[in-house]
Amino acid sequence: MGDRITKGKNKKVPLPAGYSQMDWMRLCSKSENLSGLSAPSKHLTMAEVAKHNHRDDAWMILQGRVYNITPYLKFHPGSIEELMRGAGRDATAMFNEYHPWVNHSAMLEKCLVGFLSSSVNSFSPPQIALSRDEFRQLPLVEIFPTECSGVRRYRFAFPSELHTLGVSHAIRHVAVLATHNNKPLLREYTPSSPVTQPGYLDITIKVYNDGKMSQVFAHLNVGMSLSFSGPFGGVSHYISKSDSAAPTHSITLSSAHSVAFSRLVMVCAGSGITPMYQMLLSIFSESDVPEPQMVLVCSNRNADSVMLGKEVEELSVAHPNLRIGHVYSEVTRLSAEILQEHIGDLISSQDGVDDVVALICGPPKFNIAVEGMLVKLGVSSDRLMSL
Repeated sequence: MGDRITKGKNKKVPLPAGYSQMDWMRLCSKSENLSGLSAPSKHLTMAEVAKHNHRDDAWMILQGRVYNITPYLKFHPGSIEELMRGAGRDATAMFNEYHPWVNHSAMLEKCLVGFLSSSVNSFSPPQIALSRDEFRQLPLVEIFPTECSGVRRYRFAFPSELHTLGVSHAIRHVAVLATHNNKPLLREYTPSSPVTQPGYLDITIKVYNDGKMSQVFAHLNVGMSLSFSGPFGGVSHYISKSDSAAPTHSITLSSAHSVAFSRLVMVCAGSGITPMYQMLLSIFSESDVPEPQMVLVCSNRNADSVMLGKEVEELSVAHPNLRIGHVYSEVTRLSAEILQEHIGDLISSQDGVDDVVALICGPPKFNIAVEGMLVKLGVSSDRLMSL
């Protein structure tokens, strides 16, 4: 689900032509002001900075200075998604962890928006709970039963209530490292808590008798710890803003490919519902922007095996633009014809399907099969993604 685990603090991604660090220096030398303001402000509050956390409008605090990093996003060699981890917040600690040698005041001088107000000196900025480069232990603080047979929700505490995953409006997964029969065991899970949740991380899993990692979870007691790393993944949901058009929902389908959408198809199998749940939480957090039309199709063995079923049903009740459909393999297999019954009215439009995005998450064979079904039904291959 998402990018594979990578190590190393200096991982770089390929940048489009014209977006190298030398190109950034040339742009800065030719531009008097890239901040978007006529002059820097001396009194910016944390609340004001927090509003600017979208790819088309991103501010970041570094050592008390507030920068508009929007024009720099495409130039960042570590990827747009990585830089967006600090958008709308104080990213000083994260910056010093990854780039202690970089002179940010010189590199972002033309992007200076202003300075954090001295009246908020007592404010404690959010801290990053996990790292991509090492595993950190988190204690289990609570276990929640669910209505789904064999499924439990495990809550792990961050070091404090100020700690978060350090990302916003994204689909991310974490790596879990444990020992089973004296051998190291590594698995990836998409949190079932919002990626912006401070203080803790929830992992919802189905316990199988022959599942190595699920048996590790099954034998956990409150107070015991597991090792976590992350977050990983490159899919981000954000609000695209411009002066000439109304704000729209957008999603990054790859490091260089983002699309806007007003209709969203989600097809999942089993635990593949967790990234879809993250996506829904991100969309519904944007109360100022009209919700897209959405259909979530869940494929499971039977009604008792639907993970997060109660949670997504509650979302559909609160948000009429979301419709939930179920396909049970004990009754019938998912096919293009059955998928058409669930999503046909959503993707059928005289205006075409240029505003449709489709997300898929399940076992590899399931993903490949559903991709073919969606293309057959008219969804463009460059507007769908398997997570």
